[in-house]
Amino acid sequence: FRFGNVTGGVAAGLIGAYLYGVHPGLTEIALAAVIGVIANVGVIGLPGQAVLFIAYGPIFAALGAPFEILTLLIAVFTLPDILDTTANVTGDLAVTAIVARLTKGSMAQRTA
Repeated sequence: FRFGNVTGGVAAGLIGAYLYGVHPGLTEIALAAVIGVIANVGVIGLPGQAVLFIAYGPIFAALGAPFEILTLLIAVFTLPDILDTTANVTGDLAVTAIVARLTKGSMAQRTA
């Protein structure tokens, strides 16, 4: 699961919507976040630019942002992709640390 793609997709969608004068409400933003989570389940193995259309497209649709913004994002996607990767690695590391802490006692009992 890519944690950064959900936040990055919603942020990019909000910026795109505001650039075109569309002002989504809290309901649309919450729907976009849910759609982002669902869409990101299927994009784990895709390279960076494919994520723009497959994962960000439904988010943009939920926010009412025009899809033309996606073509503009391709030109500058390298910088946000670095931040998305940082968020993904940090999220994975945090979940791994939490699971390790919660299962520490049960792993010791299994090996004994």
